[in-house]
Amino acid sequence: MPASASLASLRLRPDGRTLSVSYGKKSTLTLDIDAKRDLWYRSSYLMDKYQSGEELAKARYEGYKNQPLRLTAPKGFTGKLADLGLDPDRTAKAPVRAAILRDKGTNGEREMAYALYLAGFDVKDVHLTDLISGRETLDDVQLIVFCGGFSNSDVPRLG
Repeated sequence: MPASASLASLRLRPDGRTLSVSYGKKSTLTLDIDAKRDLWYRSSYLMDKYQSGEELAKARYEGYKNQPLRLTAPKGFTGKLADLGLDPDRTAKAPVRAAILRDKGTNGEREMAYALYLAGFDVKDVHLTDLISGRETLDDVQLIVFCGGFSNSDVPRLG
């Protein structure tokens, strides 16, 4: 796909609670925002009720639905990589190299690597065991990034 191509478009429907994702003129996905948010926030609610009590947790869980959804993009935003000066097909070596440090349970490192690459960085993936053992160094990087996740796969008594 050429760098100037639009990847997808998002549209909040007039009801304000439904999101349509389209590619070109074809609508490919319609999402009920409230149903997806209920699914997402339910686990937080289940944990919160033990910490804050049922009443407060339930009020927070039900309260987010009253928040208006506002999806806005900066004026002139087209969604095209080329219009942002980004080239996903670049082959030139970047002047700055970033290292993404990861361990068991880290997530989001692939997305971060791609975002850094699009922003003009060369990206190096470094596992902490390689760094600790000396198989890998950070001598050639100017930026270090730590992604989120659960340390040691969220296993009690490890790490």
